[in-house]
Amino acid sequence: MRLIGLTALLALAGCAAPILLDPPPTEIPDDIDLSGYWSLQQADSRQEPRGATDTLIIPRDRRAPVRRSKRSEPGSAARVFLESGNELKITQAESALFISFDRSIVEEYRFGVLLDVTVGPIEAQRSAGWVGDTLEIKTLDEDGALLTERWTLQPGGEQLVREVSLVHKDDVLIRGKQMYLRRSSR
Repeated sequence: MRLIGLTALLALAGCAAPILLDPPPTEIPDDIDLSGYWSLQQADSRQEPRGATDTLIIPRDRRAPVRRSKRSEPGSAARVFLESGNELKITQAESALFISFDRSIVEEYRFGVLLDVTVGPIEAQRSAGWVGDTLEIKTLDEDGALLTERWTLQPGGEQLVREVSLVHKDDVLIRGKQMYLRRSSR
């Protein structure tokens, strides 16, 4: 009898509703435009590490294999959606933001839309929307790991701050910050 109960419990767990992102905010601020050319501000190498919110260093090698077995590190699939670059070109349109990372990879983030995105066999949901003056981009992989990026233009418009976190269940896998300085066009 216990075996039947355990089997039924496992079957119910397998039928659990998938985790879904909330619909992103649709209101776009009129006075915020992230467009322009931006250069990564290098961290001062003399600073001592201060913990999980130090300057974020994102490896550029996307060719590294992503393991999909149960023994894989949680959140490893969501990492393939994390782009970075030393030089950014950002174009903000009415309905989307386009970011060119080091003139090689261009990402489109559509405002107020919940999308399915893929990198090879890896699938995820993505939303992008404005929370006040901050653009918030969320990417949720099939295993429930949530990659969150927040892009904020600092007063004066000469500095752009990107905060990134990757969380799986209660484990913070990545947390950091990148600072970009505005520069003249190429």
